[in-house]
Amino acid sequence: MERRTIGVALASLWLAGCAGHMTLAKEIQVKTSASVFLTPTADKTVHVTTRNTSGNPDVELAGLADRLAAKGYQVVDDPAKAHALLQVNTVYCDKSKPGTTLDTLLAGGFGAAVGSAAGTAAALSGSSFKSIPIAGAVGGLLGAGLAKATEDTVYVCAADVQIIERTEETVQQQVTTNVGPTPQGVPNPLGLLGGLNMQSLQPPGVPGVSQSVTEVRSGKQRTHQTRVVASAQQMWLDLKEASAALRDRLTEAISGLF
Repeated sequence: MERRTIGVALASLWLAGCAGHMTLAKEIQVKTSASVFLTPTADKTVHVTTRNTSGNPDVELAGLADRLAAKGYQVVDDPAKAHALLQVNTVYCDKSKPGTTLDTLLAGGFGAAVGSAAGTAAALSGSSFKSIPIAGAVGGLLGAGLAKATEDTVYVCAADVQIIERTEETVQQQVTTNVGPTPQGVPNPLGLLGGLNMQSLQPPGVPGVSQSVTEVRSGKQRTHQTRVVASAQQMWLDLKEASAALRDRLTEAISGLF
């Protein structure tokens, strides 16, 4: 009887540890910070530029041009001969953590900083062992250990997307972009996209400063900017497997803008 009771208790702890943590099939979400509506046109020429500053080589969006070609677009090497310029920079692809969740990466929008100290206060405000009875502490530790062993792993990727389409009429457009913070001396990701050619706007000795830059552009072109974010969640998911799935979904989502 005593063994049966112990077995039931352990089973209960296992179920408690697993509840809400086990995802056996890979779940992928994709979100964009802003909708993009391109003007319908018979000119299907596009020039594609992709960059990857995430530090993860497995999320190169090299298949983006092929996706667009499969949709009937003519991908050209000379940007001067293209009706649309597609510029993409993958800025983050790694395990989700406070400051780099799907929602936080999406919230800032195009060009926003990656990562923050969010969640630190919550992490430091947990319960103390002094307030937990000994039996509860042992059971809680066992349950927490089982939960850790079976919990889902979540990876997130973020890509900043800029599309410039040529227009027949002159367009005057105000474009606001979030900038920084970036380390001193490191080129701002916006420069990689050709939007703003600048170094970090973070003042020396002042960490964590975020700014927004507003430009008024006038010419025969219209600019669209958005951030596309994807997350992959599964129990015991590793970075390489997640990166392949996220790369494909980002490629699908970005090509879907056309």
